[in-house]
Amino acid sequence: MRNAIAMTQVDFAYHFGLTRKQVIELENGRANPTLETLVKVCRPFGFKVGFVFPGKPPRW
Repeated sequence: MRNAIAMTQVDFAYHFGLTRKQVIELENGRANPTLETLVKVCRPFGFKVGFVFPGKPPRW
């Protein structure tokens, strides 16, 4: 998505309050982002963060 809007990793990191290293790790699938980070980078693109639970979903 970052490439689709022609943002550099540095610009993307700055805009979303991340470090360039975090952006690199996210893009390469090596990061374990917090829910807050996921929401931060997904919301502007119209994505929602969801979870898949194996088996029966928890009762909240």
